[in-house]
Amino acid sequence: MSICLFNIRVDDISQEKLEQKLYDWIVGQTQRMIVTPNPEFLLAAKKDKNFADILNQADLSLPDGIGLRFAACALTEETLKYRHTGVDTLDLLASICEKTNKCLFLLGGYGNSAQKTGQYFQKKYPDLRVVSVNPGKINQNLPVELMEKINQSGATVLAVGFGQKKQEFFLKEYLPLFDQIKIAIGVGGAFEMLSGTLPRAPLWMRQNGLEWLWRLLIEPRRFPRIIRATIIFPIFVILSTIKQKRFWKACVRVGKEFIIKN
Repeated sequence: MSICLFNIRVDDISQEKLEQKLYDWIVGQTQRMIVTPNPEFLLAAKKDKNFADILNQADLSLPDGIGLRFAACALTEETLKYRHTGVDTLDLLASICEKTNKCLFLLGGYGNSAQKTGQYFQKKYPDLRVVSVNPGKINQNLPVELMEKINQSGATVLAVGFGQKKQEFFLKEYLPLFDQIKIAIGVGGAFEMLSGTLPRAPLWMRQNGLEWLWRLLIEPRRFPRIIRATIIFPIFVILSTIKQKRFWKACVRVGKEFIIKN
C-alpha cells in the first residue's frame, strides 16, 4: 500500500515483505532505487520539483521518520503501519548480500565512517564481500576512477551516504552507468551510526520515534534540521488539515494513533 503526503508517495510495507522484495531485486536483472523520505525530505520536495520527481520515481519509498506516521493520520484516512530507517534497511541489505553471495559497496560518509561500517559488517556477516570508499567532495562530474572502481568491484548493492538530496540526485544521474548494481539506496548518516562514529539512540528512543532528540543531544549543530522536522513540518501538516477542513478529525486520529502505538 502507498500513501501520498504533500504529493510524495510513501510505501507502507511489512518487514517480511520488504525482505522478500529486496531478495528478489538483488538476484534480479533490473536496477532499482530506494529512497527513505522523512519530514525534511517532504519539506525539501515542496520547494524542489526535481527532487520531488526523484522521490516519486523511486522503485521503493520507505518512510523514515515518526513525523510521517502522524502526518498520514492527519492528512489521509490511512495509517502508516511500518517504518524503516536507513540504518536498519542498510543492515538488512548487508544480510541479504551475504546470503546471496553478493558484494555491497559503501560510498560516502564523513571521514572513514564508510570503512568502519565495512569492518562492522564484515564482523557481523563474516562471508559478506564489502567495498568502502569515501570519495570526498564530488562536484559536477563523477571522477572516472571512481566510476571504474564501482564497476570493477562486482558490487550488486550500492549504498550512498552523501546526505539528503545530494545522494538522491547522484543516484538519479549516475546509477545507469553502474551496470552491475541492482539496488541503490541513499542512507544519509547511516555510516556514522553503524560505524560507531556517532552513537545510535537507545532502543527505547528508537521505538518511540525519539531519534531526533538523540541526534540533537549528540549533534547540537543539527538544531536547524531538527527544527524543520519537529516544528516547521508539523505546522505545515496543521495548516493542511485546516485547508482540508479536517483539523478536529485529524486531532482525533493522531491522538488515537499516539495512544495505540505508545
